[in-house]
Amino acid sequence: MRIGLIHCVIAAGLLMPLKDADVERALRIGRGFDQDRARFHKPYIVAINDATVEQIEIVTEFRRVVLFAEDRIRQGDHMFGPRQVDTALRQWRGRVTVIARVRLHPLNTYVMVPEFRIAVGEPPLKTVDARRTPVNAALGPNQMPGDRTAIVAAFIEADLDAAAIGQTLLPVRVILDGKDLTRTMVDFGRLE
Repeated sequence: MRIGLIHCVIAAGLLMPLKDADVERALRIGRGFDQDRARFHKPYIVAINDATVEQIEIVTEFRRVVLFAEDRIRQGDHMFGPRQVDTALRQWRGRVTVIARVRLHPLNTYVMVPEFRIAVGEPPLKTVDARRTPVNAALGPNQMPGDRTAIVAAFIEADLDAAAIGQTLLPVRVILDGKDLTRTMVDFGRLE
């Protein structure tokens, strides 16, 4: 597979650790208007011009608070605040998550997500945790609930130590079988 185009993500300064004022500002963004939230999220999502890798997404601690607020609003919960954020973020403190959405060939026969991995930096920074989540095709007309369907896509996630990433421009690579599928430059110093 060929390496995709090189992209650059731009925003405003990786915040570590989050202060109370940062949490309040993130909650305001998450509670804000759709177009304002879309404008906020745009720098964190990079579309990739590749047959396999659709996009790379960055979730910082600050952005995670915004996403939490959006989710709570969608569920009709308008009474959440910094205390609920503290509980929701406990396992994510000091972490940045890099997510790649990958497509799989529609005629594949995978029963598990292939061994995709994400590498950040050169040499690669240590990954704190990693996940591969399949996206299955919808059931066909002759299939019953519980029948297995093809894996058509997957989310590949890598959690990294935010302090190790720092305020730097780093390559983010999606790798399969030791080969780079795509390489994207991310300026973490411009993300909140």
